[in-house]
Amino acid sequence: MHVEGLIENVSSIDPVLKSLGTALLNALSNYLLWDAKYKVGFTLHTGTEIIDLLTSLVKEPVLVVGNMAPLVRRLKEMNISEVKVLERNPLALGGVSLPDPAIYRLVPKKGTLIVTGATLVNDTIDMVLVMAIENGYKVILVDPTAGVHPKPLFEKGIYAVALMHPINVEEVIKIIKLGGGRWSFSRYCRHYLALKE
Repeated sequence: MHVEGLIENVSSIDPVLKSLGTALLNALSNYLLWDAKYKVGFTLHTGTEIIDLLTSLVKEPVLVVGNMAPLVRRLKEMNISEVKVLERNPLALGGVSLPDPAIYRLVPKKGTLIVTGATLVNDTIDMVLVMAIENGYKVILVDPTAGVHPKPLFEKGIYAVALMHPINVEEVIKIIKLGGGRWSFSRYCRHYLALKE
């Protein structure tokens, strides 16, 4: 398959094709950001961990779309009293999350909405953004899945993007092949936060 065909997969409704298209978009975006140094309209902040970079941006109440357990734990450690979590995957509810259709009942006025990058792949990002912007939320997109260049995301109303960029690609690939996820390969990545100017 050619690059042109993969790009068409970004708008596919097939989850496998959508994942391939999103992976290509992420690779191209990382090239633009780190090799071509295309950083217009936002500032980049790097650090040791995504969670450390974004916690200063969080204002109560907080709604987390996608059960990112370590992030939710950190928010609660920060004494944020109102943290609600939504999760699409019934196997990942973890006793603390609500099913994601509850978003219609949980979005209060103002606050912070932290959204998993998986919403780019499962096609829920547009619905989440419309609801968030209508209700005055500050939207932060988080996750390795969300490696899209920040500029178009900011044009859609996202306030900040917290991401990872692989530094040791071979080690990241090895961990993924062995079934490891984001928390396993995190140490081989550059963590960064793109903040809209």
